[in-house]
Amino acid sequence: MKDLTDRQKLILSFIREYIQKNNYPPTVRETARAFSMSVKGAYDHIKALEKKGYIKTTEKRSRAIELVSPPEDNTAV
Repeated sequence: MKDLTDRQKLILSFIREYIQKNNYPPTVRETARAFSMSVKGAYDHIKALEKKGYIKTTEKRSRAIELVSPPEDNTAV
């Protein structure tokens, strides 16, 4: 997780905990509310997590966040 910003780490942890507690992922709006940010801000963070390989999302669907295995760290020798 070293390529994530501090805020992205917090949001990823929130998503994981939310799924464990509720058995379904949070919406973008719920994520925004949890971090006192705009929906656009939460959406951008979620898209960054997806681009970095930590989650997958499905367009035009509510609660469309899916956790995936963290990307491989190719720096190990």
